[in-house]
Amino acid sequence: MIWGGDTGKNTPYKTRNKLFHIYDISNKRELITGAKKIAIEDAIDTDYDLIVCSNVLEHVPYPADIISSIKALMHADSVLYIEVPLEDIVRSCDSGTKLVKKRHWHEHINFFSESSIRALLSNRGLEVIDFKVLQANAGSNTSWQQLFACKLS
Repeated sequence: MIWGGDTGKNTPYKTRNKLFHIYDISNKRELITGAKKIAIEDAIDTDYDLIVCSNVLEHVPYPADIISSIKALMHADSVLYIEVPLEDIVRSCDSGTKLVKKRHWHEHINFFSESSIRALLSNRGLEVIDFKVLQANAGSNTSWQQLFACKLS
């Protein structure tokens, strides 16, 4: 299941699956091949081994509520994969004592450090089983993503 999956274009393993569910509120009409939009009521009756929440939590006012909703869909062997940006303003801070000015503001309303996501997940009864930081370069632009895999505690 892809939580906040848009059209499904950024779905991991999309070429390996004949069908994957997307829960998204954007009402995209044209989904990619293999994607099926699903209502939350239908998702509750489905067993998911992998739930992906990629680049969602930085956009929502209550990320803890999103995590709780996703947790309700998990079983003992489910893995929740989360991606959130590691913004320069967070990455460049020296333990919160040195603020770096952000030059361009965008639709992100949350800015996460590794410790803040770990606390959020722990407070919602999830255990981080793997964590990585990914540096992505596109031309002269560099961005950083924090990647978390977690299971029920």
